[in-house]
Amino acid sequence: MVNSMDIQVAFRGLSSTAAIAGHVDERLEHALRHFKAQKTVRAVLSSRDDGFRVDLELNAGDRHFRSHANHDDLYDAINVAAAKLGRQIDHEHEKRSHPRTAEA
Repeated sequence: MVNSMDIQVAFRGLSSTAAIAGHVDERLEHALRHFKAQKTVRAVLSSRDDGFRVDLELNAGDRHFRSHANHDDLYDAINVAAAKLGRQIDHEHEKRSHPRTAEA
């Protein structure tokens, strides 16, 4: 598990299970690898008439990221939302690692 990470998983309209919460944790480990500071992730997993919705919100120091996904399979919705969050974080990390220089 990633150091200094707090994951809060809320279930709306479906039963909470350790397997689902573990899947959320597993998918977020890779996405959060760039952050050394304390991280807080709030995951809201909702059952809807048309399937499932997953909302993820990450607070890591002064940086905040959000993603969501809708899918007819809960695990796929978690995977898609975590991948979206990971892409946002990778993009931010790339910007901070290679800042543009002013051209003379």
